[in-house]
Amino acid sequence: MDLTRNTTINNTEYETSIFTGTKSLRIFTRLVKVCSSSIGNGLKGADVSSLTDAFKNIEIGDIISKLSDNFEPVFIDKLIKEILENTTCNNTQVVKNFDILFQGKLLHMFKVVLWVLEENYADFFEGISQIQPEEKEAE
Repeated sequence: MDLTRNTTINNTEYETSIFTGTKSLRIFTRLVKVCSSSIGNGLKGADVSSLTDAFKNIEIGDIISKLSDNFEPVFIDKLIKEILENTTCNNTQVVKNFDILFQGKLLHMFKVVLWVLEENYADFFEGISQIQPEEKEAE
């Protein structure tokens, strides 16, 4: 089974390795803690077969507000770097060159993080779309 994924984001090549089971669960738990209410509201009735599509319905302002109200910057910094820990950019570790790679490129950084999450949790989002309860029709 191939455990590496490649992509190009804004003309920059990235490669990531799929998380181990333990790391996947640990990061998922922290992500739920950070943005569960915003994600839950955004996913109601949404097609969640793709993480990118799912996030289109989420109010980013809600997530940013929750992050700034409830978590220290060091928590978010560590979480993002843990997500990117197995990722390289042009054969260089992203975390080791984080400040240089993403200087003035905050949106680019979030695109890379989102891609890594989508690759690591694709089966979850594909599967959850199949188990969501159907909307009840008004009688």
